[in-house]
Amino acid sequence: MSASDMDFDKKKYINMEPVLHQINQECISLSDKLVKRNNDILKQVVTLITNKMKEIDPLFKLFFTTVFYGGSYFDGLKVGSPEEYDLDLLLELPKFSTPKVKTSNIPGFMHVQLETFEKLVKQPEFEKYKSENEGMVQARNFHFQNHHNRNKKYYPNNYKTKLHLTKTQKLLIKWLIETRKVDKRVIPDIRALLKLVDDQFYLLTSKVSRWFEGVIHKALQCFPKEGNGYILSVSYGKLLATVHKEGPAFTFKITGADIKFDVDFVPCFIFKRSWPEGGYRSNPCPDFFVVPKQPKRTMAKVERYWRLSFQEQERVLINNYPTLKPSLRLLKRLRDVQNYSCIASYYIKTIFLWEIIQGNADDIFRHSLSYAFMKLLFNLLEWMGGHRSTQKRSLSCHRSITTVVGTMASVRQYFGT
Repeated sequence: MSASDMDFDKKKYINMEPVLHQINQECISLSDKLVKRNNDILKQVVTLITNKMKEIDPLFKLFFTTVFYGGSYFDGLKVGSPEEYDLDLLLELPKFSTPKVKTSNIPGFMHVQLETFEKLVKQPEFEKYKSENEGMVQARNFHFQNHHNRNKKYYPNNYKTKLHLTKTQKLLIKWLIETRKVDKRVIPDIRALLKLVDDQFYLLTSKVSRWFEGVIHKALQCFPKEGNGYILSVSYGKLLATVHKEGPAFTFKITGADIKFDVDFVPCFIFKRSWPEGGYRSNPCPDFFVVPKQPKRTMAKVERYWRLSFQEQERVLINNYPTLKPSLRLLKRLRDVQNYSCIASYYIKTIFLWEIIQGNADDIFRHSLSYAFMKLLFNLLEWMGGHRSTQKRSLSCHRSITTVVGTMASVRQYFGT
């Protein structure tokens, strides 16, 4: 029998209430002292690195707005010690480029086009200029360097990021200079910006990731080197930082005296009140992010696809429900204790979000913790067992599924449901 068909008695699990609160307090809650210390260190590390990135790369300085502290820790859903942090470096494309987010053929992915330049190249005046001057310009690779400061110390021999302008882009810049259609002071920014797009002026995930990686490596080169890492001096002493890339994230491993944690930096472009057309419900947060993460499927021009991110919207949705976060943390704790690594944290969070969207949140999360925990445990069991719509089967595990479902079923049987 599905959870939706069951007549839940909200007092049925009340005897579990003290135990669940105790587990939440002793096994899940984080040390206030450790939280404060790591927060202080984290902010100092982020400030050191982002300030250096702005110093050595004017395009990053032009783009950078702020840091969004995301992930389970800052959402209040973290289980265990605060040793992993997810940060989005929010970048904003300049208004003169008129960035437009366009719906793609893949749900959850968008295209970003710089319409100012797309319209300029369609002007008859530029088309005439291009036909007359095309033979004078050659397309070739360039080292993508800081276009205001070419000090070699920022471009170590062991790391080079090659990005280039296409022939059309080079002609466009030449035409803009000669016709004085834009202020010459923005030409360096336009030149750097166009290295991140294709000939139709779509922003490319691959180019942005390569550019961002170059900025990070150049910034780190400005700090003293020790072994494979770089020394960052904070008020708690000297820290050693190393970095590696995984997907769209750049993970900094920070170590020091009794200090060890990871920080993920993810470049995101923020769009303010510029929602794509069609298919989006109203929400309390007008801004959204796009992340340089491509679809897994093989397709033409895959570099044009940007993954939508609604972290601010999700954070607002899960707030203000007394038992939502504690029950979600308990489910994550149960997963960890049983070693069900095939159940990703976001799968669990998604079940909670579905209940909110379906209008069930007040009925579930404004009552006892024991009721919320058991209700969502049964929902998780049903999703894992594949009893619900096949359109939402992303939650199904293909490893250890029988064991997971069997254990959860035994929990259900133990409580007589």
